[in-house]
Amino acid sequence: MKTIQIHSSFSTNILLDFQNVTTIEIESKPIAEGAFGEVYICKSVNGKSLSVPQVIKLFKEDNQNRQDHNFNTVQKLQRKIEAKNQQIKINKGKNITDEYPALKGIPQFSFEGSVNGKKYRGFSSTNLKKIGFEEFIDILDKPNLYKSYQKISIDKKMLIAFHLASGFKLLQEIFFIHADLKPEAIFINTKTNECAIIDFDSGTITENPDDRPNVWGAPNDWVAPEIWEQLKQIGSGGLQQVKVNLLSDLWSVAVGIHYILTTTHPLFYLNELSPRVTKQYFNKYKWPEIQEAETYFNQGNRNIYLQVRDWLEKKLPKQIYTQLYNTVNYGYSNPIKRTTYNEWEKVLSSVQKAPEIQKFSFNLPKILSGSKVSLEWEITNSTNTKISSLGSVKSNDKIEIAPTKTSTYKLIAENTFGKIEQEISIKVLPLPKISEFKTNHQKIEYGRETSLIWSVENAVKAELSYNGILETLSFINEKKVLLKESTTFKLIITALDGKTTIEKELTVEVFKRVKINSFQSNLDFVVESLPITLSWEVENATKLTLTSNFQPDIDVTGKTSIKLKPKRNAILFLKASNDLFTTQERIEIEVQALPSMPRIQNIIPNSKELIPTFNLDFQNISDSILSKSELDFEKTMKPINGFSLKSSISKIFKTNRKNGI
Repeated sequence: MKTIQIHSSFSTNILLDFQNVTTIEIESKPIAEGAFGEVYICKSVNGKSLSVPQVIKLFKEDNQNRQDHNFNTVQKLQRKIEAKNQQIKINKGKNITDEYPALKGIPQFSFEGSVNGKKYRGFSSTNLKKIGFEEFIDILDKPNLYKSYQKISIDKKMLIAFHLASGFKLLQEIFFIHADLKPEAIFINTKTNECAIIDFDSGTITENPDDRPNVWGAPNDWVAPEIWEQLKQIGSGGLQQVKVNLLSDLWSVAVGIHYILTTTHPLFYLNELSPRVTKQYFNKYKWPEIQEAETYFNQGNRNIYLQVRDWLEKKLPKQIYTQLYNTVNYGYSNPIKRTTYNEWEKVLSSVQKAPEIQKFSFNLPKILSGSKVSLEWEITNSTNTKISSLGSVKSNDKIEIAPTKTSTYKLIAENTFGKIEQEISIKVLPLPKISEFKTNHQKIEYGRETSLIWSVENAVKAELSYNGILETLSFINEKKVLLKESTTFKLIITALDGKTTIEKELTVEVFKRVKINSFQSNLDFVVESLPITLSWEVENATKLTLTSNFQPDIDVTGKTSIKLKPKRNAILFLKASNDLFTTQERIEIEVQALPSMPRIQNIIPNSKELIPTFNLDFQNISDSILSKSELDFEKTMKPINGFSLKSSISKIFKTNRKNGI
């Protein structure tokens, strides 16, 4: 590490690190070397690390005293920059390098000092690579950087070009001429879409616009044609003194803008960019046209030429294309025809439209929890649109969301030129709830009174619908009703949104007392196996059951009669019921059992008993045989167990006469 002892110095007063500097510590070896000096990494100032990384350029001293010009130019520039910085601070409240990013590489601190007794002059400037910049020459030459740069959108490249023109506009205001703009003198930050200029020490400052001071120059693709002419006339290599003016940089800036937009020189399709070739071209063509058969057409660049020309003529915004067209075609030989920095700022800023939010709204101001709501937005000029909780979205869209609580959504739209935000909220209301809806009696007697009881939450209105009536309820939560028929009650509540409803039903069943108006049999007395007919008349019953002592219960619901064959004395009950009441009636039926008949084999003798095995004389015995038969019949037909056939038949006839049969 080397230590520079500071003897005298001047600060641009942008960074506070350079107040009362006595020593600057730099690395031992330079990171770059040019015609005017060596560049070192600055490690510290007064032994302290810096707030912004710096590099130190130490001028090479030679017998031509070119370093005097460079050092004086730096300090003149510093003084003018310091004054401009104070104005910008007062007017806009920020540093010049924030307002003009292209000036982030300006000299911050110049000094005279010594290293180990050897005198040096030099200056510090921001280490652009340490803050995210890359040399433009590296972007053009290194494939990985070139590929990344080509992925940048055109609007970002136009912003980088805008910063270049804007920076040179300020330099022109303080009569500074750079005179050495080239890819090596520009750094680009693709994350912030900025560019920064370096090599200010090789420029010059005039005292009025008409001055034509001398600078040390060398041929390069970007220098103005008039400088090419001077260098051609001088005819020797290396650095030469050339006269420049404030119009010289206009050409270089136009070339730089074309490079930033296309990564090519406007005339890259020519075999060489010397005045000898370009004069032939402009005598015959207008940029960017050319016949491919021309001897000075670079066939190696044919494919790229066709692509670039098509893009320039069809896709580049017309106002930018026009300025390039005028500068290249007319400003090549006539500097006054070149596009000014003001004009470049105007056309480049005209495409720098910040995003605008045309619409961002819900279709409803409030919703119920879980309900869907439409969210719609329309954004113009946005390259990156986000909505909180939703992430990245299209610039124009309409979606449905279902928030579960009151929420605020923030829309953020941005592009290279600006950012805009807007918030909207949707109120989410709790769902309505019927906590309770019941009655004291689910079933009630006709003409009796019961109570309806309810409890609701998150409702603005409660209504009761029944029997064609819609009644608005108070929030007393109870209502007495007298019912004469079964009734379905519907409780309807309206949610806090004033339109959504939910409902719940209950039914109170009304029953009249059950009546059995009649229950009778067509016969009170019957002989076993003869049928009887039971009939009845019942009111208000939903279920009828016939119960008896001689058979299982019979469901006779819906019937008014039934035929039965009782086998013994019967007791029958008709039970009538509904969900609330039950009653019954009784009938008794006397049943006469049939007599048992003796078995014939016990009554009639067998043949052996009747007819002995002997000769029988049938004369005079017929009377005795008939007499025996009569006796046996009479014996058989004697009353058994008190049964009298005559008496039974008499009873049957009496009963039939009684019933009108």
